[in-house]
Parts: sequence; structure tokens; C-alpha cells
Amino acid sequence: MTRSEAARINGSRSNGPVTDEGKARSSRNAQSHGLCSEVVVMEGESQEAFDALAAAIFASHLPETVEEADLVFEVAANRWRLRRCMEMEKALFEETRDRLRADKENPITDEQVLRRKTLAMVTESSAMKQLHRYNSRLRRAAEKAEQEFQILKRERLELQIAFRKQQLEEERLAAAAAEEIRTNEAPAPTASSAHQQRPAYPATAVPSTKPTSHLVAVEDEMLVKRAA
Repeated sequence: MTRSEAARINGSRSNGPVTDEGKARSSRNAQSHGLCSEVVVMEGESQEAFDALAAAIFASHLPETVEEADLVFEVAANRWRLRRCMEMEKALFEETRDRLRADKENPITDEQVLRRKTLAMVTESSAMKQLHRYNSRLRRAAEKAEQEFQILKRERLELQIAFRKQQLEEERLAAAAAEEIRTNEAPAPTASSAHQQRPAYPATAVPSTKPTSHLVAVEDEMLVKRAA
């Protein structure tokens, strides 16, 4: 069974969190998720900073299935690694600058010349080119995980909407069947009773209640549009 197929099955069985408590619990999945965040955070990095980043991403996505949570965690991990790339680029620049400044044979003391030389050397270095390739891979991975998450979320919402529509239709059919039974079981009025029951004044029309199924359908469509 593929990830998408599993999400369809799970999505059809869940309506997701509807209370404030449930939504808050869903937003904390970043801290209780099965994937170990310590693998993402390297020694010397802030675990608290990663937890805050992951919690913010989970709060904005609100995954409701294990498959969705996997993808959201993947987005957070790749975003964290992209931040690390920025630190690595800065470290590469500072390392090259310090080496040029402390060169025993030809030290560079002019700050403008030092900065220009540092940028030129870093730009042409194999380390910077490799860092750029790594950065591009991380961005593609984060975007792919984001797209897969949106697809799973949309499929889940569509299944939930279809399930709700089916429930409404079943309720409508059950109500119609019950009304038909009551009509068939009611005794037929005789001519005298019909004459006695005839009102002496015009009967006031009772306003009919419109079914709420069309309102539910509108709300469901709005959910799908927001998830798209």
C-alpha cells in the first residue's frame, strides 16, 4: 500500500481536531513525533531553536495523520539544514579571511582588499560550490515534502467531505422513509370527520425549513479550497 492510499483510508475515518484543545495537541506533534529530532540537530546547535522552528511549522500545517506528520517533520528538518548552510557559508568566509590576514609571507591588512580577496577565493572554492549543491538539494527536498503534504491533506479533506455528504444523504433517506411510514399508517379521514376538521378560518401557512445539507456542502468546499 502506498503512502497516498494509506492516507486516503486514514483520512476517511477521521474528521480531525475540532476543539481548541485538539488543535493545540496537533500543533505539538513536532515534539512528540516518532522521528528523533536529535538526529537533525548537530552538536553545538540549539535543540530549543529547532523545536521552536518545528513547532511553528507544525502549527501552520496541522497534520492529522502519521503520513502527514512525517512530511511536515521532513519540511522542518530540511529548513533547519538550510539554516545550517548559511552558517557554513559564513564560517567558510571567516576562515578564508583569517587565513589571508595571518599569511606569514604576504599578510593583507587593508580591510577592503581583504574582503574582496576573501570573496573571490570563497566564490571559486570547491567547498562553496559543494555547499551550493547541498543547498539546492535541501530546497528541492523541502518543496517536495511540502507538495506531498498538501496532496495528502487535500485528499483527506475530500474524503471527509464525501463521507459527510453520504451521511447527510442517508439521514435524508431515513427521514423520508419514516415520513412515508407515518403517512401510510395514518387512518383515512371520513367525510364527516373531514367536515368537522375543516377550519372555519384560513389556515396560517407554516414556513418550511430548508435542509442544511447545502450549507454543509458550501462549508466543505471552502475547506478544500483553503487546503489547495
